Amino acid sequence: MKKSTKRPKQRIKRRSKVRTNRLQPSSHLLVIECDSSRLDMQRLAIGTQLVQLLKPLFPRKKVDLLRTSTEGRLTNDFASIKEKHNRFNTILLVGHSNPQGLQLADGVFRQWAVVANWLAPFKPKTILLVACSGARFEGARALFEGLNSLRDLYGSPIELTSQQTIPLTVATLASLAGKPLSKDVNASIQAVNFMLTRGVSYHWSRDEVLNEQNIEAMFWNPVADILKTVSV
Repeated sequence: MKKSTKRPKQRIKRRSKVRTNRLQPSSHLLVIECDSSRLDMQRLAIGTQLVQLLKPLFPRKKVDLLRTSTEGRLTNDFASIKEKHNRFNTILLVGHSNPQGLQLADGVFRQWAVVANWLAPFKPKTILLVACSGARFEGARALFEGLNSLRDLYGSPIELTSQQTIPLTVATLASLAGKPLSKDVNASIQAVNFMLTRGVSYHWSRDEVLNEQNIEAMFWNPVADILKTVSV
């Protein structure tokens, strides 16, 4: 008998499709009003007003509002936002604070390093502080050290009133528009704000704050104190 010259058919191994979980794109802005009942009573619920303004202006942007209340509800409040939004490019914090930390909820004062832990799951690139003395060097350093994603921080190194938040509002608009402010434009806005309202605002970058060789950064606290005496 003749041997068959046909070669046996080779089985083609099909590669199994491996599903990869892609990260959802970051949402655009989270506004957090800390101890919201107190802010309401003092008519300082600036975050609520800002969200009401921004949503019609930027209908395609994902903007959300978190209003904290008590310590017992704090974890659930943050968890509910995390379920809806994985990350945020920008977080704007409204609340009472000092160089050491922030009143995160009613009866809940936390150091800036602890505040960074609360914000870390959202991986923000920019933080805006509508909070008194939050942008002093020590507070800025604690936030940058606690947030690996953070690149820019805006806020005031001294007391802040609602009339002195022009630079923060403009920075928020620029962030949503996807057009970050240049140093020259930001400096001009800061100067105009000081002339009109005697408000002082700083913009910190990650390199400025965490660069150990940048001795100049530590001198901005005394500068703020001098400006504070001039603004009184």
